[in-house]
Amino acid sequence: MKERFYKNGQKMFEQKGATLTWFFKTGQVKAKGRSVDDVMQGRWIFYREDGQLWLIFDSSKDSF
Repeated sequence: MKERFYKNGQKMFEQKGATLTWFFKTGQVKAKGRSVDDVMQGRWIFYREDGQLWLIFDSSKDSF
């Protein structure tokens, strides 16, 4: 994936190995999980903008 930034300069996402982290424009983590060839794999954790846990999704089971 090509690196992209919000207008305020905050990066939208960061890929470290197979771990992909998405950010809100505030820098707070939006989602984090495993991504291989731009495809979500396994367990993903999503957060609200205030940092509160929103949901946990397992892409291998297509379930919440």
